Amino acid sequence: MNKPLLAAGALLLGGIVTGGAIFVASSGGEEEAVQIQESASPSASVTPGSLAPSPTRTPSTSSPSSTPASSSAPTPSPPTIPDGWVLHSQQPSERSPALSFAYPSNWFPYSTSNDVPGDGLSVSVYSFNRVEWGQPSNYPPESMKVDINVANAQRVGACGPSGGEPTSLGGFPARQVVTYYDPPHPSGVVRSITISGVHGPHCYIVLGAFAQTSPDEQTFHTIVDSFRVAD
Repeated sequence: MNKPLLAAGALLLGGIVTGGAIFVASSGGEEEAVQIQESASPSASVTPGSLAPSPTRTPSTSSPSSTPASSSAPTPSPPTIPDGWVLHSQQPSERSPALSFAYPSNWFPYSTSNDVPGDGLSVSVYSFNRVEWGQPSNYPPESMKVDINVANAQRVGACGPSGGEPTSLGGFPARQVVTYYDPPHPSGVVRSITISGVHGPHCYIVLGAFAQTSPDEQTFHTIVDSFRVAD
């Protein structure tokens, strides 16, 4: 059974994370933790919240395969931002290179960064106002959120859950893992999608969590398609 790569005081679904702490399986089979502190107030520069506990069972995932590998892919062309969407630009820091992605203008951004240089950052966007919702362990009906996580690839030792299908993220190779929850996870989540890959010295993981009758994968993939990292 795979150990979780990223976990948080947030949504841990099938070995994926939404914020809090990054847990990584070390070569000795133990787990190392890199803390990521969370801010409770919304911010224009964005952060992941603490949503949903670990599942009580192991959900099914797509077919197993290898972990994403680092590659020097060509710089992708600028993304097409849909009308009515907002472009989030994360400035470069010791935790992460500059990156950007777009999300619907009626969504709510939150961001978490680490006070320890080099330990990465997390950015989340919610389809709902989590402060007004006030239930950190659950999602409201017909809602979703997307997390962008960045970590030092040498520190985490692995990037994203194992398995999945080859895809791309920001123009570099990545893998996609889809996890289904039937019956739904206690948080209300019925499906999650994780896209992860290594580019340069960093591991990038984008997680979509859906508490919807018909998961809005189109919005998730539009956010993923808009993701860019500055080399």
